[in-house]
Amino acid sequence: MGVRITEEEAGAVRFSMAEVFDCSAALAIGRWLKSAGREAGATIDFRGVRHCEPLAVALLAQVVRGRPGRIHLLGMCLPERKLLAYFGVSGDPASGGAPGTAAERQGQRMGSRRSEDG
Repeated sequence: MGVRITEEEAGAVRFSMAEVFDCSAALAIGRWLKSAGREAGATIDFRGVRHCEPLAVALLAQVVRGRPGRIHLLGMCLPERKLLAYFGVSGDPASGGAPGTAAERQGQRMGSRRSEDG
């Protein structure tokens, strides 16, 4: 399939991608996260990927946007990160590159400013 799934401490899971990130890999991640039904963190490791299919990145965006909890994307190239951002998901370096919607990030920034001002 192209996805190796390993459990880590505190219930987190790591998805290690093969050389090609395709739709079957994106769907497998989505199915696993949905069946897990938990808010534990997840890491998706793209460091071994040589090619990402654009449709697979679009599918991944749907999975990431609709899931509670933190998801870290390791080793994703700039074009794929830009494609995720196009679909409303992008990483914030201050949060370890964890993706979220633009509205969520804006709310986090505004909340932290208020607490600093108060």
